[in-house]
Amino acid sequence: MGIDIETEYGGSGLSFFASVLAVEEIAKVEPSLSIFLHVHNSLVNSAIRAVGSEEQKQKYLPLLSQSVVSFDNNYEYR
Repeated sequence: MGIDIETEYGGSGLSFFASVLAVEEIAKVEPSLSIFLHVHNSLVNSAIRAVGSEEQKQKYLPLLSQSVVSFDNNYEYR
């Protein structure tokens, strides 16, 4: 879910608020999945965006926004 990741890294380029709204809508149907997605957006993606080098952003953000699900530094390809 790359809602708040910049478009140059493969995300949607929307705000963090937009990702929270998406997570809330998912929570109406599947609360456990919404927690997983919120952790993915708020901890993993935000950490890389805030303190990652440009090289790390180019390497990981496209994967995290489109083809990889992360949780506690474990990567699982879908």
